[in-house]
Amino acid sequence: MAVAVRLAALAAALTLEGCSCGNGPCQHLATAEAGLKAKAGDCSLSFVPFDEKKCESKSGDCTNDDYMLIDSAATCLEGIGTCSSLSQQTWLQDVLACAPPVSAACEPAVSQ
Repeated sequence: MAVAVRLAALAAALTLEGCSCGNGPCQHLATAEAGLKAKAGDCSLSFVPFDEKKCESKSGDCTNDDYMLIDSAATCLEGIGTCSSLSQQTWLQDVLACAPPVSAACEPAVSQ
């Protein structure tokens, strides 16, 4: 069973590596952030689109751990509910809490 878990973890890490296959963590994060605009509800917010191409071009120094953190951040954003004017501050805190704590070398890939 431990071997199966290790193989699954290895497969996940390989899937998350900076491939241009369209299923990488940069695309996942870009899709998740694009979804935030719809979840903004009646909150008064403006959005700058996440630059997937910049993320991919700057991700060369990211480690497998960084890729997993980016993917986890995208999943976190996908789980955020709809903002209301009464909950705007809390909603923004929830969004910020999803920021991936990547290594300094990988930071240029996710900083927009």
